[in-house]
Amino acid sequence: DGGEAVTSLAAPSSARLVNLLGRYLRVEYDTIRSNVADIELTEAEKRVLVGVYATGGDIDITSLLDGDAARVTRVLNGLGEQGLVADGPEAVSLTTEGRVVVIERIEDVNV
Repeated sequence: DGGEAVTSLAAPSSARLVNLLGRYLRVEYDTIRSNVADIELTEAEKRVLVGVYATGGDIDITSLLDGDAARVTRVLNGLGEQGLVADGPEAVSLTTEGRVVVIERIEDVNV
């Protein structure tokens, strides 16, 4: 909401509805994980994903890639084509798939 993380609490009225909601969320999450399972990332792409994740997109990406503007463009275009980042009006942001990749697959974040 306005660039800030928002937490929502969903509390269905019956255990049956809670079970259905849990199943739905597991299916959706598994679908996202399977969509990104075969994505191969270069070191530059990993660096950009981790930088965007860590700063919420408020980062000078050229500083992550040795100041080479053409390289930044190539890396961002590649990540965009893979559906991992989105170019917003203010900054680059991770898509849901991008967050899953960073959280589950990039070792530097999980250490």
